[in-house]
Amino acid sequence: GYRAVIRFLYTKVKHEALEYNPMFTRNTDAEHLLNREFHFHAFNYRYKKTLISLSDRMRKYLKRGIDPYQAFLKVQNHMIDLADAFIDDVILHSFYRHFDKCESPTLKKGLESLVKLYALTVIDDNKAYYLEKDYMDGSKTKAITRVITKLYQNIKPNIHAFTEAFGIPDELLLAPIAKSEFS
Repeated sequence: GYRAVIRFLYTKVKHEALEYNPMFTRNTDAEHLLNREFHFHAFNYRYKKTLISLSDRMRKYLKRGIDPYQAFLKVQNHMIDLADAFIDDVILHSFYRHFDKCESPTLKKGLESLVKLYALTVIDDNKAYYLEKDYMDGSKTKAITRVITKLYQNIKPNIHAFTEAFGIPDELLLAPIAKSEFS
């Protein structure tokens, strides 16, 4: 039942090293921030740490004799966080896989900007998590914001090509949200 699943997940993940290189914490160099290894590591770190935290909580509740269903209800927010971290990781890996398969140099250059923008935007959206876990410090999150802004500026001249490639209807492009600070 629930206990066996929690025990399995807890044991499996606890035995995998989640040590991070202190250079990841403070390295604000744009080359590092745009590197796929940093992206993979940050996404994987968030996913595995969230899984460990969830399994710790479930084990604690089950050890206290709380009904498995009630324990599930108590940790449902953490389950949603885990699902978010998991799907972010799946999307990142899929995005890079498709990028690697792309044969058109022009298209590949555009996809490279988009995949890096996706990765850094997700990391930026979760910066509170990374700061709380000391995975990053404030100077690094500020550097990520600067790199995201630069990526937006670099993508801007090609935005019409991206909207065409993704088949975004013209009526959506005319919506007020499309006229944001980056348009």
